Amino acid sequence: MIAVAASFRYPSPPFANMSVNPTAYDVRGYAHRPPPRWRWIFPVIGAVAVVVALVILVVHVRRRVKAEPKTPVAQVVVAPKPAPHVVSNAPPVFWRKLVCPTDRTNILDAPIAESFQDTGTGDPRSGMFGTLRTSESGLGQFHEGLDIKCLKRDRHGNPLDKVYAVAEGRVAYASRIGGNSNYGKYIVLLHPDRVGEIYTLYAHLSEIEPAVQPGAFVTAGETIALMGHTSSSPIPVERAHLHFEIGLVINTHFTEWYRGKRQTPDHGNWHGWNLLGVNPLDALRFAHDRGKMDFGEFLKTTPVAFTLAIRAAQLPDFFRRYSVLWQGAPFDGAAFVITVNENGTPLSGRNATHEEKLKLGKQVAAVLAANPDVIGRNGRRLVQQTKSGWKTGSNGMEWLEILLYPQRVR
Repeated sequence: MIAVAASFRYPSPPFANMSVNPTAYDVRGYAHRPPPRWRWIFPVIGAVAVVVALVILVVHVRRRVKAEPKTPVAQVVVAPKPAPHVVSNAPPVFWRKLVCPTDRTNILDAPIAESFQDTGTGDPRSGMFGTLRTSESGLGQFHEGLDIKCLKRDRHGNPLDKVYAVAEGRVAYASRIGGNSNYGKYIVLLHPDRVGEIYTLYAHLSEIEPAVQPGAFVTAGETIALMGHTSSSPIPVERAHLHFEIGLVINTHFTEWYRGKRQTPDHGNWHGWNLLGVNPLDALRFAHDRGKMDFGEFLKTTPVAFTLAIRAAQLPDFFRRYSVLWQGAPFDGAAFVITVNENGTPLSGRNATHEEKLKLGKQVAAVLAANPDVIGRNGRRLVQQTKSGWKTGSNGMEWLEILLYPQRVR
């Protein structure tokens, strides 16, 4: 077998004696034809077709994009219209017009019973700013905002009213836990003004828009929440409303003061004690009548409840931030005088005169003047009338502590 296998040979290829290029044979020695020289054209044609198809696709897409309407640039809204998102791509400018915080846009002109929610007494004035309520002990109780009545409800009686930012600004705080405050779920916005940053507050909300986060910018009329009746003190659904405030922030060091008192819950600088409001209805009317808001000019129209001389070694944080409200020479480091509204919001400040310092004596504070007509039933009790005249009231010392901190009241 070995001998037979060894003698076996493949037959000679045809044309073996012709002069042929060896590479023209296959592995068995048989010749084959070389590929045609023009076969390269097929892959080139394929590549060109792919490039042409891509070019056509790009041109088609660009034409569609150009044909679609452009998204309009965010504008200041002059009426409370809902918007799906909070604008957060540009800082706000000084506020121009204030809009209503809900779709109840006639609160400046409509009967108060139609506009404001009472506390259950049937008197709609109890939903307005001032000492218009009575506590269980029979004393006057101050209300710092407006309780704007619900306009629309679902079949279960729950409010459907959207809540809008009243002006351009940024989100300072959004409390999403209803049981952590008498405000319930609430939002604080800050608005730029030549006086300084002005706050607006929206409370008793049922829902807060997800985009409402600290630092986000909003425009006038942006939807920020849905009206509700949340609170740490239960509010019946039939009295659902928006609690709305506007005013000044008393002290940026409030958080330190509050934590030093070991108080809870902690809302930082956005606790209600640190937010001193003015009459929102007056502010809205002022902006409406003039076509714009200038908070410094508005404060000049606010009635003065009392004038107070205060001993201090340093100018309070309040007047450092709201320096436009300081009048006359820079603080001399001894004592200053402030005019105050019925809620305790400082309206102006200046150095105390020599005579006023003598009247102050060794006291921390001395009431220089008081207007009983503005103070009214005195629900705040920052000052109180005694037989010997007006003195710092039961709530006055804590108010002074917050105003002067980190200085100690001495």
